[in-house]
Amino acid sequence: MDVQAIRERLLTGFKPKEQDISTPYLEELDGELKLVGLTGKQRIALEEQATTQIINRDGTTTNKFNPQKFTALAAAQCLRLRSTGEKIFNPADVLGESGDGDGALFEIADNVIRPLFSEIANFIGSRTAAETKNASEPTSDGSDTTSSLQGSGAPLTNSLEASTAQS
Repeated sequence: MDVQAIRERLLTGFKPKEQDISTPYLEELDGELKLVGLTGKQRIALEEQATTQIINRDGTTTNKFNPQKFTALAAAQCLRLRSTGEKIFNPADVLGESGDGDGALFEIADNVIRPLFSEIANFIGSRTAAETKNASEPTSDGSDTTSSLQGSGAPLTNSLEASTAQS
């Protein structure tokens, strides 16, 4: 295959993956849901929405990624009714009416939302909140380990900025 054929295949030959999910913790909804993967454009938009820019005392800025918000936003984008493909949640369910991340999705019982978010995080190739938290905590010398998140489902922009800052 030549470069043009490969390029054309990559640009037109793939659609986001789909997967039916078993949700025994949702009893009456078990077998009714599926996950539909993200496009690159959708993932970048969700990562941007889940990242907050912090201005440090010295005037420099740091981007802080919120993995819980990212997974909740991914839930709104990926979780669908199996029979029709219709989205279950909308962005307001995650972000709330004021956009501050206090949506109704966070009012769902922990024994339901935790396994659902875990399933979604695994599906989209993202780290769990605990893994991301541990990986981004400062080290004993005060440096940040954010660059270790590259390839983990955490935003690449944070990984690149952290790598650049360390150089």
